[in-house]
Amino acid sequence: MKMKTIKSISVAAVALLFLLTSCGGYKTVKPIEGITQGQLDSASYSLGMWMALTVKNSGINDHIDMNQVIKAFNDELAGKSKFEEQVIFEVLNNYTQAISEAKGNVALSKGQEFLENNKTKEGVITLESGLQYKILWPGSGAYPTIYDTVEVNYKGTFIDGTEFDSSEKSGGSVTFPLNGVITGWGEGIPYINEGGKIMLYIPSEMAYGAEGRPGIEPNSVLIFEVELITVIKGEPTEEPI
Repeated sequence: MKMKTIKSISVAAVALLFLLTSCGGYKTVKPIEGITQGQLDSASYSLGMWMALTVKNSGINDHIDMNQVIKAFNDELAGKSKFEEQVIFEVLNNYTQAISEAKGNVALSKGQEFLENNKTKEGVITLESGLQYKILWPGSGAYPTIYDTVEVNYKGTFIDGTEFDSSEKSGGSVTFPLNGVITGWGEGIPYINEGGKIMLYIPSEMAYGAEGRPGIEPNSVLIFEVELITVIKGEPTEEPI
């Protein structure tokens, strides 16, 4: 039977189903001449790890009923499954989309509440775009423009304080053109000089929006602490990239 292409998170769900149930004695291992027990054990363990990592990275293991997973596996082996193969993938894709939308709605509400409270705090400035910033110290060198390339140290956190990224994790400072990053960075970093440090409170629409990205939920407000090390002047273009 030809398999239908599905989203990676649905692949993870199928892998989880297999992982949870295939180790329960449902299938006898068939010996192959020339294959040692050590090879069999290592390969089996490696396959289990790969499946578990796939599921863990997808996050779907937090949002499914394991009892139903096991029931479905047993039903399939007994030839009495409730769904056809095409329906399985449709259900999984619809469910993962619903999860994403539900998480996005929660993040949007919490983010709006955070920004509303944050704008009243001392030193926080709110721009017309919705971007909020606080200058920790201004620096004394050149101001960057949207056409320039900057070298920075940074740390990114969610509104609950959880760190999701940093230049330290990347091995040190990072360099990038300001017109090649999220809008919140491009608009916010030019408020400090070389040697300065700034806090950026970035609305989701100026970050990764309703799509999110791996490790960042849809509609997430992002907070960055950014130290501007160097400004490398660029040539103005008609429009930012």
